[in-house]
Amino acid sequence: MQQHTSNQPEIDGSTAKPAPRNYTEADLQSCVEAEILTPEQLTQVRDHVYHRNTAKKSIESEYFRLISGFNDIFVVVACALVLAAIGSFVSALTDLNASLGVALGAWALAEYFVRVRKMALPGVALALSFGIASIIFAMQNFGFEGFRLVLVCLAAAALQLLFWWRFRVPITIATAVGALVLAVQIMVAGTTHGVIATIPLLNLLLGLAVFAFAMWWDISDLKRTNYRADVAFWLHILAAWLLAAGIFPFIIGGPQLAEEAPQVGIFGALIVTLIYALMALVSLWVDRRALMLAAIGALVYVYSQVLTEYGVVSLNFAISTMGIGLGLLALSVYWQRCRRVTLKVLPTRLRAWVPPLDHELDGQAHSEKAN
Repeated sequence: MQQHTSNQPEIDGSTAKPAPRNYTEADLQSCVEAEILTPEQLTQVRDHVYHRNTAKKSIESEYFRLISGFNDIFVVVACALVLAAIGSFVSALTDLNASLGVALGAWALAEYFVRVRKMALPGVALALSFGIASIIFAMQNFGFEGFRLVLVCLAAAALQLLFWWRFRVPITIATAVGALVLAVQIMVAGTTHGVIATIPLLNLLLGLAVFAFAMWWDISDLKRTNYRADVAFWLHILAAWLLAAGIFPFIIGGPQLAEEAPQVGIFGALIVTLIYALMALVSLWVDRRALMLAAIGALVYVYSQVLTEYGVVSLNFAISTMGIGLGLLALSVYWQRCRRVTLKVLPTRLRAWVPPLDHELDGQAHSEKAN
């Protein structure tokens, strides 16, 4: 008996046809018209695919919503022109400060472009414009000496929180926290009579506090599908800057701790490298690259100093930046693989507090579908 062979797989005794790799909207609508899918099922399919792709994109690339098209840049430029004109009109035609007009104008523009149109980049620009104009107005009217500057920082933080309450622009949480951090730094500097050596330790403690706050936002949205992940992104940038400003001055010295910067040496470079490796490990765990970027300046400085000490003067900066840049590029290419390896040494309890890997995300999607 001659056996029939076919390249097509057999399913339930019948020959299955190869499926196309992509389905168009017309294909999906035809399934509804043919009563293969109900409209409700089609909606569920769309929602499932959207949330799955959004989550994977967010986790793989540390995606955050900032710009959706050139129209966002167009609107930002137009808003800048309008705010500049408002400031000029207020200054020329009234006795009020131009900064007050800019702050009110930024709020008015945000009512449409942020609250109605939900535009991310104009939201960031208008939030910063509102905050900076408010600070300038407060400093012009209340002064910026001693405790008055602390009050200005507290007022700026309160206004940024008010902007957050109204428009939900993620960066306003970070700017409010930054204003509070500045207020604490001013108070401590006044208490210690300006002892500069206390600043790195203070920055380290503040950086750890901001990092914990950022992780609180991150844990509430591990799949990074809503605005909470964007809030965490900006907070991580602030925390990274504070941590870098708190850790590395203790090691490399410089004008903050001494009148003359000491030689770093191989031992100092080794310590800086180990600390940077630890920051890279934490960055991989929490899937946030900001910690690594904030410390690049210290790394370049240390390696340049070491090369200079060994006689490589003319090319010290080029060699150090090339090596660091190539290392970061390699890490960006193999980021997910490095995460997969480093997460193996993370305790099981802490694994529930960091973003999942790709295959874990797929497993969660299948579990939700089964339930």
